[in-house]
Amino acid sequence: LGATPWAAAAAEQEKDKEASATEGVHTGFVPAFRAGSNRFDRVDATGKSTSFSGLFVAFDMTYHWILPGDRFAFGACGGLFFANGKDEARAPGHYYGLNLGPVVEVGIIPRLYLHARFERIMAEDLDELAVAGWRYGGGATAVAWRTEGADAALQLDVLKTSA
Repeated sequence: LGATPWAAAAAEQEKDKEASATEGVHTGFVPAFRAGSNRFDRVDATGKSTSFSGLFVAFDMTYHWILPGDRFAFGACGGLFFANGKDEARAPGHYYGLNLGPVVEVGIIPRLYLHARFERIMAEDLDELAVAGWRYGGGATAVAWRTEGADAALQLDVLKTSA
């Protein structure tokens, strides 16, 4: 019987901590490093299509606004990327550029969000041949640890780039 009031007080304190963590708007930056293979068909001025394939490396930053109640979040993403490889008709090529776009998230259970992102890709190669396209996809974000000053989260994305 002596342990019951202590357990109830501890449970009440945990409930107060959890309630204060979900009040107000949470904001923050989520850095991301992405690497993978890329492949796309490039059409030149004469209409001839050539296949380009190589390695894709990107660093971007997403700024999140998590609304009160931790149910919905919005964000903006921007970053830099580098793609290298070679095509059938030319020497090895190197593309560099940037990506910008919005992110929308929905909390399905506390601290677990599903998100969708849609980004504009703008790049050029060292010969100043421009490439433009879109990157889109989605994923999940799991907030493993939350304090008043910072969150620690793990994010998994599946993205497709159409250039």
